[in-house]
Amino acid sequence: MNKQNTIFIAMIATIVVLLLWAEQAKPKRINWQPSYSSSDKAPYGHYILREELRQLFPAEKIETQQRTIYEALKRNYTTRKHFEEGDFNYVFINRVFAPSETDFDVLMEFVENGGQVFIAAQLFERQVAEKLGIKTSYFFINAQDTVTLRMVNPRLGKKAYGFKRGTISEYFQKYNSLNTSVLAVNNEDNPVLLKATHGKGNFILSSTPLAFSNYHMVLRDNSEYASKVFSYLPVQMVYWDEYYKDGRIQSTNKFRFIMSRESLRWALWLTIITLIIFIIFEGRRTQRIIPIIKPLPNTTLEFTQTVGKLYYQRKDHKNIAEKRITHFLEYIRTHMYVSTNQFDEAFIDKIVSKTNQSEKQVKQLFELITRVQNQTNITDTELLYLSTHIDQMKAAYEGKPINTEAFFKVQRRFNIHLIFGIFWILMGSVAALSYAMVSNDEFIIFFLLFIVYGIYRTVIGINQRLQRNHYKVTLGGETTPQNT
Repeated sequence: MNKQNTIFIAMIATIVVLLLWAEQAKPKRINWQPSYSSSDKAPYGHYILREELRQLFPAEKIETQQRTIYEALKRNYTTRKHFEEGDFNYVFINRVFAPSETDFDVLMEFVENGGQVFIAAQLFERQVAEKLGIKTSYFFINAQDTVTLRMVNPRLGKKAYGFKRGTISEYFQKYNSLNTSVLAVNNEDNPVLLKATHGKGNFILSSTPLAFSNYHMVLRDNSEYASKVFSYLPVQMVYWDEYYKDGRIQSTNKFRFIMSRESLRWALWLTIITLIIFIIFEGRRTQRIIPIIKPLPNTTLEFTQTVGKLYYQRKDHKNIAEKRITHFLEYIRTHMYVSTNQFDEAFIDKIVSKTNQSEKQVKQLFELITRVQNQTNITDTELLYLSTHIDQMKAAYEGKPINTEAFFKVQRRFNIHLIFGIFWILMGSVAALSYAMVSNDEFIIFFLLFIVYGIYRTVIGINQRLQRNHYKVTLGGETTPQNT
């Protein structure tokens, strides 16, 4: 190594040290992204609550679980014994509670044996909500409002605890009153904490996971509210879930999986050692000229098409419709500032005044939304009508021209099925008759395939047309093309 290389390496090392020093000296930004993790000291982490549990459950073990529910409860003899006896508490806190069907069935069995489960989530996965008999809804508040929560049991006091607006927005719109009791309500007397009995055990369900975050736990007496909530759990061992967290799989799961397998762990270390040896012995060699690399193309369109094809293959039109409806209602709340709890006359009048649409058009759209929500399955034609009318309503509010070209392209595609079907039937028939006049061998079957294919295309076209006409009558109106 000559003197010039030594000076160059020293300069690089100095620059790296200065950059690291500048990065450390720079004030850290506060991370307001909710993580729900017990190790996160950010405002919307749950580090303080995890430490508070040590005071609420003294002399009891608090064990962090980074496994699925099935693995945590049935992985060995000890856990299976606790599972069968139901002698501990299982705590889940996240924005969405969405375990697999197998995992939740195991959790239900655990509660039936006498286990106690605490779940705090703004949203519950559909199959979980159906089995628990619950449904959460959004609580619309003004920008300056502060939400208050209070316990229902008079023995716990009537004190109301204030929380920051926008973080405590959900409540339980529906629950099974036969086996479920309300433990806490918000300032509108909507239930936010439930106790659902199942077998020998109980589910304690909260719709306000951020009420237990670091930010709220240090404000005024809000830690007292958390203590009252967890007082409904018996003093026994606690399983704290860290598996069902937002971002867990993307950030840590793959590396943890590699390090948990001995063969993969050795492969990783061998790769690192090989790279170090290569850098030591080959790093000083002259490199070839680095070729010019063209910038990567924008693959957003291809990605969208791939996702669209995936939904098309699954034919899960109801799922897409529910997502469109959810995003549209969120759009109304955040852009038009109108509550979407009820589609009553007052709601219709507000939408009419903000979009300048006729009352008839607005009523038809929300009658359509209600009908789609109540149906078990919908056709692709019904999904298309719903999507088109939602886009029209948003365009009217934003003052943009209403584009219905995509809708009528699909309509014309229905007609193409009919045209091609009739064409292949005629071509196959003419070819088969012509060939039959001069020959009587088996090759005539080849021409009959044209007829069969034509019939297939015709049936598809007729089916699409019937679906479209049927739904047009059901909707009570027809969209007219513009510049089509």
